Amino acid sequence: MSGVIVHDMIRRADVSEKRLAQQMNEDVNTVKMWMQGEQAPTIEQLTRLVSILSTHDKHTFNVSTSRKSVTPIKVIAFLFFWLVLTLLLTGFGYQPLWLGVAIYIVGAATTFSLVFDKCVEFSDDYMLVKAKKLPNQLTKVHYQDVQYAQLKYVGRQRYSPFDINPDSVFLDIYTQSGESLRVDVSDMTNQQLKEILMFLIYKQVTIKESEQVLSALLLNKSLYELAH
Repeated sequence: MSGVIVHDMIRRADVSEKRLAQQMNEDVNTVKMWMQGEQAPTIEQLTRLVSILSTHDKHTFNVSTSRKSVTPIKVIAFLFFWLVLTLLLTGFGYQPLWLGVAIYIVGAATTFSLVFDKCVEFSDDYMLVKAKKLPNQLTKVHYQDVQYAQLKYVGRQRYSPFDINPDSVFLDIYTQSGESLRVDVSDMTNQQLKEILMFLIYKQVTIKESEQVLSALLLNKSLYELAH
């Protein structure tokens, strides 16, 4: 599901701006501003929009299993880490070459899934989430058991211009039983985050706005600027 922003959803559903405005009881100019990316709908408007568009094209809100994005920089850093660690373990060449190659391959292969594993997976009835407090397991959460979900951007305090560590993005899930699950989605692209939020709205999960994060995503604005 590519291009999940408001104007793409409306185009895919093949519904006119005038008809959609009538169905939503909104001014047609408001819908046009959504289409042009000049204004983002509120949570309430977005919920109604998803409900209406789903009657035209349900495939618009299909979402595949989501994984942490594997960026080139992260892969290079991961491989470089294991290269340095292998050199340390083999005394920088004092051990046989075959031993160093074996350590490198086995070490990188066995830890790759820990770095690039799934943090959330979706099905029709439930989602499996890898919460920060339960990092070694996937927790099953049925959509009807979710009280609300919230996307939160947490900016890091930077004390040096050379600090290039990224900020954190979390999907906070609050269940009807009072449990809270925090899923680290920092490595996901903005496109993936939008897909997830739209899908959750389609599954009738209440989304709460947090510091205009969703609005910024819909308008393709930088989340970094929200916290700095």
